[in-house]
Amino acid sequence: MEIFHYEELRILIEFFCGLIVFMFSIKFLSTTMENNLNNKFKNIFNKLTYNKILSLILGILITLLFQSSSLVIVIIITLVHSRVLNIKKAIPIILGANIGTTFTAQITAFDIEKLLPVIILIALILYLYGMNSKHRLIATFILSISLIFIGIKLMGSSIYEITNSTYILKNIAYIYDSKIKSIFFGAFFSALIHSSSTSVVLLQLISKTGIIPLLSSIYILFGLNIGTSIDAIIAGITTNTYGKKIALFQLSFNIFGSIIFFFLGDILENVVVLISPNNIARQIANAHTIFNITTVLLIFPFTDNIAQFLDKKNN
Repeated sequence: MEIFHYEELRILIEFFCGLIVFMFSIKFLSTTMENNLNNKFKNIFNKLTYNKILSLILGILITLLFQSSSLVIVIIITLVHSRVLNIKKAIPIILGANIGTTFTAQITAFDIEKLLPVIILIALILYLYGMNSKHRLIATFILSISLIFIGIKLMGSSIYEITNSTYILKNIAYIYDSKIKSIFFGAFFSALIHSSSTSVVLLQLISKTGIIPLLSSIYILFGLNIGTSIDAIIAGITTNTYGKKIALFQLSFNIFGSIIFFFLGDILENVVVLISPNNIARQIANAHTIFNITTVLLIFPFTDNIAQFLDKKNN
C-alpha cells in the first residue's frame, strides 16, 4: 500500500527543502555574525550597559545582526553565569532582544521575489571581489537574507497545495476553535522547532491561504512567543543560579505579555487591520511587533526592581 502518491511526496519534499533553506540561512547568518563579533562582546557590554536605555538598544541591534533572539538570550545567560554581566544590566538587553526578534517577520512580509536575482548577483560580486573582510561580511549578510526569501517561496507554494486537503482543514479548525488551544498550539510548535522566526514565518504563510482567521493567528502568535523560551530554559538548566534567573525572566516576560494580550486580542486585530488592510502577513508581523514592544514598555520602568528581586541570594 502506498503511503504517499507522487504528487503528495513532491509537495512534502518541496516544503521541507524550503524549511531547510530557511533555517539554514538563519543559522548561517547567526553563526557568521557570532564568529565575527563574539570576541568583541565583553568590551561592548562594559562600555554600553552602564545605562539601561543603551542596554535595550544594544539588545535590539545585536538581535538584528544575529537574526536569532534565542542565540542572543543564550549568550546573555552565559555571560550572567560567568559574571561578565550582572542581572541588572542583562534584563534590558533581554528586553531589547525580544523587540529585535520581530525584524524577521517584518522583512518577510515584503514581496521582493522579482528583485532576488539582482540582489544575489550584487552580493556575489561583493563577496568575490570585495577589497576586505568587511565587504565579504556585508555580502554574506545579503546572501543570507536572500536565502531566507528563497526558503519562504518554496514553503509558501507547497503550503498552498497542502492546505487544500480536507483532512488538514478539519484539524486546523480544531486547533483554532478556542483562544487557549491556539496559544498552546503555538507554544508547542515553537518549542518543537526551536525558532520563533521560523514559526512566525510559517504562520504568515499558512495565514495567507485563508484557512486560519487573523484573530486565531494572533493567539497562535502569543503561544509562539512563549514556546521560543525553550532554548533559554535549556541553557538556564546548565548554568548557575544567576543564569537560571535570567532564563526564568525570559519565560515570564512572554507569559506576562500573553496574559495581558489575551484580553486584548480583538483590539489588536482591529489595530493591525487598520494599519495594513489587505496584507495578512504584514498584519501578523505588526501584531508580533506590537506584542513585544508593548510588553517591553510595560516592564521596562520596573527593570531595576525586577533585577533587585532576582538578584536576592537564595536562603
